[in-house]
This record gives sequence, C-alpha cells and structure tokens, in this order.
Amino acid sequence: MMSDECMNKTTILIVEDEAIIAADLAGKLRRLGYGVAGIAAGGEEAVRLAEELRPHLVLMDIRLEGAMDGIAAAEAIRRGHDLPVIYLTAHSDQATLARAKITGPFGYILKPFEERELATHIELGLYKHQADRQVRQEREWLRVTLTSIGDAVIATDSAGRITFINPVAESLTGWQAGEAAGQPLPRVFHVVNELSGQPLEDLVVRVLREGHAVELANHAALVTRDGRLVPVEDSAAPILDAAGQVIGAVLVFHDVTAKRRAEEALRESEERHRRLFESMVQGVIYRDPTGRITAVNPAAERIFGFSRAEMAGRVMIADPRWQAIHEDGSPFLQHEYPFMAALREGAPAENVIMGIFNPREDRYRWIIADAVPQFRPGEDQPYMVYTTFSDITERRQSEQALHEAREDLQAQAEELQVQAEELQAQGDELRALAADLRRSEESIRSLALFPEQNTSPVLRIDRNGCLLYANFASRPLLAQWQCAIGQYVPESIRQTVNAALAKAVPLELETIINGRSITLVVSPVKEASYANLYGHDITRRKQAEEELRQSREDLDRAQEVGRIGWWRLDTRRNVLTWSDENYRIFGLPRGTPLTYQTFMEMVHPADRQYVDTQWHAGLRGEPYDIEHRLVVNGQIKWVREKAYLEFDEAGELLGGFGITQDITDRKQVEDLMQAINRIGGIVHSTRNFDEIMQSVILEAAEAVGAETAAISLRRGNDWIVSYVYGFPEKLLGSRMNDQEEPHALLAIRTKKPVLISDAFTDERVNRQHMRKWGIRSVLVVPLVTEDQVLGVIFFNQHKPGFSFDESHAAFANQLASSLSLALRNACLFGALQAELNERKETEKVLTMLKNDLEVANREIAAFSYSVSHDLRAPLRSIDGFSRALLDDYRDQLDETARDYLRRVCGGARKMEELIDAMLSLSRLTGNELVRERVNLSAIAAEIADELRKTGPERQVEFVIAENLTVLADSAMMRAVLDNLLSNAWKFTAKHDRARIEFGAQRSESETIYCVRDDGAGFAMDYVNRLFTAFQRLHRESEFSGIGIGLATVQRIIHRHGGRIWAEGEVEKGATFSFTLE
Repeated sequence: MMSDECMNKTTILIVEDEAIIAADLAGKLRRLGYGVAGIAAGGEEAVRLAEELRPHLVLMDIRLEGAMDGIAAAEAIRRGHDLPVIYLTAHSDQATLARAKITGPFGYILKPFEERELATHIELGLYKHQADRQVRQEREWLRVTLTSIGDAVIATDSAGRITFINPVAESLTGWQAGEAAGQPLPRVFHVVNELSGQPLEDLVVRVLREGHAVELANHAALVTRDGRLVPVEDSAAPILDAAGQVIGAVLVFHDVTAKRRAEEALRESEERHRRLFESMVQGVIYRDPTGRITAVNPAAERIFGFSRAEMAGRVMIADPRWQAIHEDGSPFLQHEYPFMAALREGAPAENVIMGIFNPREDRYRWIIADAVPQFRPGEDQPYMVYTTFSDITERRQSEQALHEAREDLQAQAEELQVQAEELQAQGDELRALAADLRRSEESIRSLALFPEQNTSPVLRIDRNGCLLYANFASRPLLAQWQCAIGQYVPESIRQTVNAALAKAVPLELETIINGRSITLVVSPVKEASYANLYGHDITRRKQAEEELRQSREDLDRAQEVGRIGWWRLDTRRNVLTWSDENYRIFGLPRGTPLTYQTFMEMVHPADRQYVDTQWHAGLRGEPYDIEHRLVVNGQIKWVREKAYLEFDEAGELLGGFGITQDITDRKQVEDLMQAINRIGGIVHSTRNFDEIMQSVILEAAEAVGAETAAISLRRGNDWIVSYVYGFPEKLLGSRMNDQEEPHALLAIRTKKPVLISDAFTDERVNRQHMRKWGIRSVLVVPLVTEDQVLGVIFFNQHKPGFSFDESHAAFANQLASSLSLALRNACLFGALQAELNERKETEKVLTMLKNDLEVANREIAAFSYSVSHDLRAPLRSIDGFSRALLDDYRDQLDETARDYLRRVCGGARKMEELIDAMLSLSRLTGNELVRERVNLSAIAAEIADELRKTGPERQVEFVIAENLTVLADSAMMRAVLDNLLSNAWKFTAKHDRARIEFGAQRSESETIYCVRDDGAGFAMDYVNRLFTAFQRLHRESEFSGIGIGLATVQRIIHRHGGRIWAEGEVEKGATFSFTLE
C-alpha cells in the first residue's frame, strides 16, 4: 500500500539495485516535493510494485542484477500499465541506448546528476506522458468518428491512391480496408451512369486538378466488387496542408436507394395530396407573398363562382365582381381579408365569417375562412399563405329558420303570459304551460348549440368502428380518414375506441388536420357501447414544445462546443442533476448515481484536499470559483468550477447551480509558455552558446513531445547540423542535404515554421528520407535575426498517430525568438554577423560579376543576332537565286547542273538550321534559371503523347515512372526531356517494336534520372563526342539531325548543378543518366 506521504503528491517508483544510491535518490525526490511510492532492487520486483502501487512515474536503472534487467522491466511496465519510465544509467554506449530506445522511454539521466536536472527530467517526462495520452485519445476519437458516421468515406493521396476507407465504404464497395489501401481509386470506387452504363469522370482526379470540391453527376451508380449496381450520391473535396497545398482528396458518398424510394413515396404522397386537394369539400386557395392566387381547387370555384383561369395570378379583391361583406352587411376592407392579415402578421387568421357574392348564382354564400401563412426554415417572412373556406350557407339558413322559430315561440310565450294575467283563474295552468314552453325553448337552444356550432370536431363511433355521427367541423378529419357517417373509421381509431370502452376511462390520440395539430379525447359511453370524440386544437402548444426542444438542443450544442457543463442541486428534494456535457467532462455514463463521494473520486488525488476545503468554504457562503484536475479514464483533465449556492434566512443550504468547464487545452498552452519562460531563463543565464543550445534543444524537444530534434546553423552557403537530440552524434558537422530536406528549404524561404502532420504522405518532404529515419511528423522552425535566416530547428516525432499542431508551432515561434536573442547575447552573433557581412560582400562581388555576365550575355546575344542576321541574308540570296535558276532555266540546264543547284539549296537550308541551333544554345546561357516544383513524370507523359501522334503506326511502349518531382526550371526541364525522349523515339525508328523508359534511382546522396531505349545505340568509343555541339555519330541519311540537342541538355543540367552521362551498345540501345543539385 502507498504511504501517507504520497497521497497528495506525484509519486515515483525507484528501481535501483544499489541500496545507497536508491536511498540518496529517494532523499532527493522528497526534497524536490515528490512522493516515493516504493523502491525495487530488481526487474521482477519493479513490475510487481508498479502494478500494486500505481505510481505516476518510474525511475529505472538500466543495469540491474538478475534475469530481468531495467530495459526488460521498463518494457513490461509500459505494456501492462502505461506508466512513463525515465532511465538512470552511467552508460551511454550506442548499443544500450538503441535497445532502450525501443521501449519508448520518457527521458535519460546520466549518473551522476543534480537535483535540478532530476526535477527537469521528471516534469518533462510527466508532461510528455500526458501529451502522448491526449494524442492517442484524439486519434482514437477521429478513428471512431470516421468509422461510425453513416456516410461512406474514402481518402486518397495526391496520386489518387487510397489511404483510408471506413466500414460503410467497405460495405458498399465490397473491398476491405487492407485490400483497398494503395489501390487506384477507380479500381475500388468504379462509378457508371446507371442509365447508359458508361463510366463517369473520376472525381478525385478532377479535385486534384482543380483544387476545389466537386459533386458526382446525376444517375450515378457504384459498381461493387461483386458486380452489383448501387445508386449513389457523392462529393469530393481536396485535403490541404498547412500551406494550402493539395495533398490528397476525400470522397464522401452514400447509398441513395432508400432516398429514391422516399422520393417515389413523396411523389405518390403529392399525387394523393393533389387528389385530396381536388376532391375536398372545403374550398382551398393558395397565394404568394403578394397575395396573388397560385392554386384553386374545384370547391373554391363553386363557392366563389369564378373559374381557376379567372382567378389564377390575380389578387381578386380589386375585381369589381368580387364582393365580400361582414355579418352586419358592411363591406370587407382590403386589410381585413384573412389572407392579408396572415401575410401581414405572420400568424394564422382563423374563423373569419364572410359573405361572398357568387356571380354565377347571383347570391351571397356564407363561409368561414382560415388563412395560414407558411415559412421556410430560418425565415421570418411567409413565402405563401393558404386559405380554407367552409361553406356555411345552408347552416346559416338553418340557423335563420331556427332563429325565426325561436322568435315565434317567444311571441307565443308572451301571448300566453298576457292571457295568464287576464285569466288568473287559469294562471297556474298557463304558467305551467309557459314553463313547459320555456323548457322546450331551452332544449331547442341546446340542440342548436350542440354540437353543430362547435368549431372543433365532435364525433360518435361504436365499438365496431362505425361512424354514427360527425359535426360540420369534422369534415376535414373524415376526408383524411376517407370515410363518412355510416362507414367504418381506420383500424387504429377503432382500437382506441375499444380500449377506452374496455378501461372505462377517456383516452387521447393526436392527428394532423390541414396542418393543425388536433388531439381527440375519446370519451367512452360504456352502457351504450360507443364513444364520443371531442377535438381540441393543440397546434400552438406543439409549436411551443418544439421551440423548447430546439432551444434545449441549441444549449446542449453550445455547451459541447464550449466544453461547459452545468449541475443543479435541490437539497429539499435531495436531487442532484447534471447536464450531458457534465457527464462527458467527467467521463461518466449518463444516469450514473451522483454523490459528493462520486465527484471526489474523480478529482486528482493531489487536488482533493484543496477542492474539499474550497467546497466547504462555499457552504459557509464564501465564493466557489476554482481550477483543479480530474483523472478521467487514466487521463488528467483540468477543469474550472464555479458555483452559486442558495441559503435560507437561517443560513441553511437550499440548493445551488454550478458550471464545469474543461480547460485542459488552455492549461497545455500555459505549460508550453512555462517551457518558453524556462528557456528564456537559460538563454539569459549564460554566454556560453553551446551550453545554451544543448539545454534548449533538450528542453524544447521534451516540451513539444519530440523524440528527436536537431539544430542546423548557417556556415557560409552551407547548413551544418550543429546540435542533436535523440539522433546519433555522427550527424554533427554534416551538411544538410537540400534534396533530403526540402521542407527545410521551404521554412528558410518563407521564414515561417513548416508543420508536417504526416511525413509519409506529405509532398513537401522527401518521403523516402522520412521513411528511412522513421519520422512520422515534423516541425521545422527557422531562426530569423534581422530578416536573415541563421539556423533551422527540426522537431521530429516517430510514433504513428502523433502529429504536431498549431500550439506547437506557436511555441516553436517563441522558441525561435528566444534562440535568436541567444545568438546576440552569447557574442557568437557578432561572429555570425561578420560572416554575414563577408557573405554580403561576396554577394556584392557576385552581383557585380552577375551584372558583368549579364552585360556579356547581352553582348553575346546581340553578336549572335547580328551574326545570324548577317549570315541569313546571303544564305537567303544563295537559296533564292538557286531556286530561281532551277525554276526559270530548268530546260536549259542539264541534270548535273540541276543536281548542283539542289545541293546548294540543301546546304543553305542546313546552314540556316545550324544558325537556329546556335542561337538556341546561346540563349541557354543568358536566360535566368527559376526553380519551382516540377513534375517530370507529367512532362514525360505529355511528350510521349506528342511523339505518338507523329507516328501512330509505330509500336512503341513508353514506361514512365510516377511522381518524379524536382526543384528546377520548368521550361528547361521540358527541353531536357523533349531532347532525350525525341532522340529515343528517333533512334528506335528502325525497330519493329520499341521500348522507351523514363525513371529514377535514389541513393542516400542523390537521385539519378535516366532515359533508356532499345534502339540503334552507339559505340562507347565515341561517348565523349555525344555532348559536343554539332557532333554526330550517325550519318544524315540514317537519322536526321544537326547535333545540337545533347549539347543543349548538358548545358541545362550543368546550370542546375548536376551532371549527365551516357552508356550504350550498338543495336542494343542507349541510356542517358543525369542528376540535379
């Protein structure tokens, strides 16, 4: 069991077989404020104590007596308990360190060591372990997200080869992830037009080419691995790196079979709606936001006496034939019309009684109008309004007749009353008669009011589901049920009626009528075996409930985004309520019983006393606003908690409300800033530059979680590796290779950090070099002083799943600023500045030489132009006059003379070609070389296509390696490949079948590109003549040419700092190889 001294401290397990050293180490740890969980003398004991005591960190001596040494014990502890291990050793031999490195230690401490050094390694080890856990969790979250979403997802690299496929995509395509990885996308995601069967364009190729998101064409179908056609919809978008460069594409697609069925169901529903619209007894008119009529059903035509053609596209209320009156006979004003009120107020206008003049019938029809505005999601202005009209003309006539009957009865009652007064003798009898008449009148009045005047549905249904009665307001419901009085209602309604009769209690059911939510109360009349159904409009209540639900969802989303949860305590009911986000922060399943003990068990052991003290202070009325740590699934989280507690007049706690905010990210940034401050202290503590840089690279690498790091400083025109962490020391003093470190060149050129999340796929790095060193993520930071880049810092992570992020880049920027200050403060900056000054002087000299060279080039160009012009003029004369002689005096010349003249013309043309070639060669010296990323494979493919067009009948196989890219002048590299491939095409012309290859071979020091053919070849005795201008190894009659192409190629290669050579054998082909700086 762990001792009391460790309960609230960071605990450390010491593994050391020397008792004196172990005791001294324990004393140092206690002085530094750490708890000693235990001391183990052997590897087996260390593994056992790690499991029992669960310390925060293990200090492990590499060399232990017994069967299990420190490295084996560390590996067992790492696998079994995920505890950080720091090695203690007096040995630094490469073999031991290489073996120890495999176990993933969190630091090395060489004996003897100081307490401050010990504390630094421990804190960095704990921080790195915490950061590693965070990265693993985030990667797992991303994996789970991509594998859990409902859509299929496929990701590719920049060459269109698959790098990821989620389970949904596996299911749809029929390809497993392991089989699909590395495959070209069309092989796995093969889509065709489901109508024509023709293949569709590869979306990823288009995305990679255009650099923006695109969507699949209509009627697309995925051809699965087993040959099935699955209709799909998809879209593709580019994957961009931090610099905005396209490094791949992501394809998201889903099976639309269900959607097609839903669309078909929607069409069927719309058809049913149309039929219902056409057959409704109620009139219905749709209007646009301006009030113009867009749709009219036949019932509305009958009610208003106008045809659809007469009403369509018109407001109608301005038509003189359109007359509407109130019940008192006064005319309707425009703003009083229900549809106008609904559009104006944005709310329904209901139960408006109107008298509408029907010109066909030449009379007024009385209607009840309900106008309901319709809104699109997110808009507050209606886009349409529909009005329903119930014709109550006959009902009003009945009401009028009833009213007249009522008046007659009233008159009779008054007459009887008069007679009763006159004939007091008959008073009792007459009063009884009057009472009977009044009761009759009340019965008639009740009959009139129930249920026909009820504006809500009233129905009666027997236990067999037969509709016995329905009032006028029930007509829309009957239309929806497609039944009438005497017919049977839907089975679900019959079952509800029987359930109410069986239970002898009212039941409720909900339905939608004309867009309104209606609840029907089923009231059983058991002795009569039927039930009365009374309808109530609950639309507004439903809307309020929906608004409340959306507000709660918005609140939950806001809490999740802000990582803020809440809790509420009601001591009177002894209820503690947590929000969903609070459960997520604490890592507890929703519904977990909540107690103070549950909360305290989640608090970091070192913070429990502090939290408990602050909470009890809050119970005494003091503010409760604290930050502390939680331990959630073995991971440390930082939270801020704030509570508002409520007390009664006697000071007794009534309850309270509080928030919990996850501030882990903020704390991590603060830790990085603390590391910056420590580095700043190191920079200002000494003038010894080497001491500063050695300390800084160690501190910085641990702070960002880098496994290896290096600092290269500028020495003249070279970049020399000057300090390393985790790398072999043999790298010190080596020159940084531009081909192997293109990402470093990018940081130097932009003077900004370069962050590479995945060094195995990012095109900004030499991926082969990254794989060689096992580097998975890279952060490169230039050291900039006075706008000059003096050095470069490399941070590398070798573990899969870890990648540097923007917080690390921000830290690296601060670090670069501190180290630039170190360059000045350590007095080495003066030497470097002097070197820079010398470099500037050299650059001035080079600039002068460049200017002189440019002047010379211009003079050469002018001279070349002059010479070519002066040579061309007499050549044209020779050629022109010779042709004139051939044309004008052909009959007077014999064949020998004509042959001489033809030779003169041919020589003139040959001379002009030589002049053109000479000019092209001279221009290569004068043109500026502009380096950029050039795809040699793409250029070679284009040239091959052009060559095929010149000889479509030839059988030539081109084999071109993919994704060969260089930093070079694009136009010049095109000239190189054009000359070499054209030569290969030309010198294979006499072979029935030919093969032309373009590829590359990479070594540690350089990349060799080569063009190989199996054509005429050449004798190696003449290889030195190949690159000399105007030198040819074949006769003009065998192969045409002027001998300038290879000289041009050589000059371009040399301008790029490379070299070129050739190998060949007669009739077995030739190989031209070259390198580039």
